[in-house]
Amino acid sequence: MSHRRVAVLLVVLGLAVLAHPLYLFPHHGQSSVFVLQYEEVGSEPPGDSVVAYADLPPDAQRALDAAHESESSTLWRGDDDAAIDALGDAQYLDRDGTYYEYDLGYGGGIISGIGTSIRVFLTGLGSLALVVGALVARTGSFRPLAPRSALAVPVVAGVAVAATNAYDTVFSGASESFLMVEETFGPVALLGVAAGSALSRDDWRAIGFVVALALVGSVAAFATGANPWMAGFVAAPLAFPAVVFGFLLTNRGRF
Repeated sequence: MSHRRVAVLLVVLGLAVLAHPLYLFPHHGQSSVFVLQYEEVGSEPPGDSVVAYADLPPDAQRALDAAHESESSTLWRGDDDAAIDALGDAQYLDRDGTYYEYDLGYGGGIISGIGTSIRVFLTGLGSLALVVGALVARTGSFRPLAPRSALAVPVVAGVAVAATNAYDTVFSGASESFLMVEETFGPVALLGVAAGSALSRDDWRAIGFVVALALVGSVAAFATGANPWMAGFVAAPLAFPAVVFGFLLTNRGRF
């Protein structure tokens, strides 16, 4: 396969993977709200907090129907705000003269963390493919990396992380409180591409520079409240592969 075709394939693949927020994890950064305890209580409501089923938004009606059939259903703060607000204003439901009691539970937590780690990993893969593809086109080599050019990988990843967070908050209804500062450890781990490239050339000065950048980035992230365990959870899947790819894809010449 020609260098040009490989370059185009890698760039297209990289862009497709970087666009994963458009088709994966549609509720990333949104807190979950569960409709629970949907039970009939008779022909008279036990209290005054009553809402008519017919007055509810369609999403709230669907959530109640699903909870009635399977004991619970899930709404998302962001996509389903109108439904959550309507259900949160009452505790009892009037449905054709029969009254039901329901409750709302509020979730979040580790699922969001797992989603964050996977998304950062995909961002890393997409950034690597995009940069390598562009460099293959520029150099005409299937081993196009050098320590300096490899720094483009974490830069692209950092821009991509910022862009996906902006997409989540502006267009997807995510809460900023669910977006994690630990995402910065994806680009930090991708400094391993430059480290691997420098290692391939026995360029210890470049290795020292990359390590210094990683330390500065890590200290800055920890200073803004990053959790060390979550940081490791995000960085670990990327760090070693980044070094290996940097080592294997480096041109031993100087350019």
